[in-house]
Amino acid sequence: MAKITPSSTSAPQFVEVFPIKTDTLPPLTAYQMRLVGELTPAEQTWIGARLVAKLRAAHPGYWFWVSQRVITDSPPPSLSLVTTLDQLRAEQPDIYNWIDTLEEDYAWGATPDAITDYVMRGPVQALDRPISEALAKTAYGIKNTLVEREHRIRAWEVDGQPALSLAVVTRLLYEPEFGAYAATLKDPDELIGLLAADKTSTTIGEITKIVGKVKESRDRLLKESKRDVMREQIAAAPDDALVVRLLIGYDEFDYVAPALRLLIRVEDAEKFAIKPQMVERALSLQPAMRAQMVKVVSDILKNANLIDKAYSSANHPDLFISSQPQVTLRFGENKARELDPEKLPRDFQTLGAHTRLPTYESKPIHAVVINTLSDDEEVAFFVEAMKRAMSREYGFTLDIVRERKVRIVTQANLESAVRLLAKEDTPLVIVFLPDEESDDEDEAVGDRYARIQTIGRGLSCLIIHEGTMHKPEAMPDIVMGVIARTGNIPYLLHEPIAYADHVVGLHLIRHHKKDGDHVTGIARVFRADGALIKAVIAEERARDDGDGLPDALMEKLLPQETVGGKRVILHLDGRMKRDVALSLERWESATKATFTPVEIVRRGIPRLYTLKQGKIEPPEWGSTFRLSDTEAFLVSSFAAADITPQPLHLRVEPPLTIDQAIQSVMAFSLFHYGALRQPKLPVTIHHSDLIELSIARGVMPVPFVSTVPFWL
Repeated sequence: MAKITPSSTSAPQFVEVFPIKTDTLPPLTAYQMRLVGELTPAEQTWIGARLVAKLRAAHPGYWFWVSQRVITDSPPPSLSLVTTLDQLRAEQPDIYNWIDTLEEDYAWGATPDAITDYVMRGPVQALDRPISEALAKTAYGIKNTLVEREHRIRAWEVDGQPALSLAVVTRLLYEPEFGAYAATLKDPDELIGLLAADKTSTTIGEITKIVGKVKESRDRLLKESKRDVMREQIAAAPDDALVVRLLIGYDEFDYVAPALRLLIRVEDAEKFAIKPQMVERALSLQPAMRAQMVKVVSDILKNANLIDKAYSSANHPDLFISSQPQVTLRFGENKARELDPEKLPRDFQTLGAHTRLPTYESKPIHAVVINTLSDDEEVAFFVEAMKRAMSREYGFTLDIVRERKVRIVTQANLESAVRLLAKEDTPLVIVFLPDEESDDEDEAVGDRYARIQTIGRGLSCLIIHEGTMHKPEAMPDIVMGVIARTGNIPYLLHEPIAYADHVVGLHLIRHHKKDGDHVTGIARVFRADGALIKAVIAEERARDDGDGLPDALMEKLLPQETVGGKRVILHLDGRMKRDVALSLERWESATKATFTPVEIVRRGIPRLYTLKQGKIEPPEWGSTFRLSDTEAFLVSSFAAADITPQPLHLRVEPPLTIDQAIQSVMAFSLFHYGALRQPKLPVTIHHSDLIELSIARGVMPVPFVSTVPFWL
């Protein structure tokens, strides 16, 4: 494989991460609890967390629990500490009689984790109010609207040193209460599609259903709720208040309306009698504006002598690299062409598809259409143009078996259409949708509804937006999308990844059933050149001993005949849990395979920025910030000029290097065939959460095996 070679970035870059000024911090002292009996680490942590809360109230300075130790910046006299512990034993003997003594650990040295914990829980937390007040001054006032600027601070370790990331999130809350707004509507169903925020947390979701009134659901909701603060909201809600269902990520939850605040998006502004331009201005966090918001926070922390300048390619050039893939792709008749993202659709048009399934040598590709647009003639004209292009330029025949018109885009309407068209047993659903606003994290509402109902049933789906129909240059992408979603292969890597035989996307779901706990696995198995071998969804009852995953599940997801003796890179959607690590270790021994996991975390990651001619702009595709030899932030998608994409956080363990992990992710981000907007996740784990939601709803058939990348 032609290497995806890390190189210095061409333009100056910086990241929302700041080194902590350790030389200005007071020395930290650590104490160990000497116990009178045996306790597990979890039990020690439970006691330690309560102990530091008491010490914080009894003594000056900051106190916290980290690495199984009590840490403080203000150690009291030994006698004072003994007296406090004696008092705690007398007050709560069931907790504190476990502690014999607190002994200072003279051998302990402040680790990066301990330093970041101290700074986060102590000096930074003390600055919450001035930070919030400073951010509030940046908000743009709008009638009946509360503009909230929230800061998010996280701890990191960069090149062995403690660091903090700073981020700002903007929310527009409708000032009148939820119930007051609902009372102005002719039909409560008009709430469907609006965003709402949980008053008791940072959770945000989309209203998908009006469930009914509180008096009909109060008992059920009280039983389902696990948080005391939410149970209080449910208990206090009036009987005639609404209960609404929110789609949060890809899960649905019921809420009482008084526990929610309505959020305002640009597309919803007119529903609240607000000018969209005003909402857009308040929400505008283009790269320069986002960086300015972060500067408001960082200036306060810098003035407190807690952090230094942000990491940048100027002060830490070795940490900023470009990971744009320098690869050659194979098209029809094994013709090769070096990757140029801008020319890729045209290369496909010129060189043809790498692999055509024998079925489509003589038979047409059958598809059904869902049309949500008002101009039927325009859609019909476009479909005919698509058919002609496929036949004349690519040698494929497209046959539209049936069309279903949907005039109002709701989840229920799209579900009805898909269920009807699924009876036609075609390999592809083409959905025509209006243009919608979306950000770099989430798809537009209509897109998400369509994918939940199609991909969530194991059906391939191609979405074509109204604006796309007026772009003749998009036709090669559309054709590529059609043929790839029916099992044909537009292109592959000319040279496979050299350090793996297979690349597998693995996602595991734990859920409870009447007969006990179960585990469902999603495995998408690819060759090292990008060809899909198969996708498998399988379920097994969890092991009774809780020690890893069931062997039967591992056999279904990673069968001996596929992975035996092979080098397998595993793309994991999120952090790897202990039971997964144990199972992979056992399965390696059983199959003689070598598994090298790559953890891919997608949300809450600090953003990168580029400076071009003095202006702050989005980072280039492939921009990378290396935290260490095992961790990096990777910009895996292209960004529009007004969006700062959120990177992926990659984590690996030796023998796989972080450079190899980056290469594998970037290479498998090339196979989103026909995507007009580059998704941030590699195809190995793309739409894992959507598939998980469909499994939870009982829509996705399990077990399920496919040789078609239906999730594109």
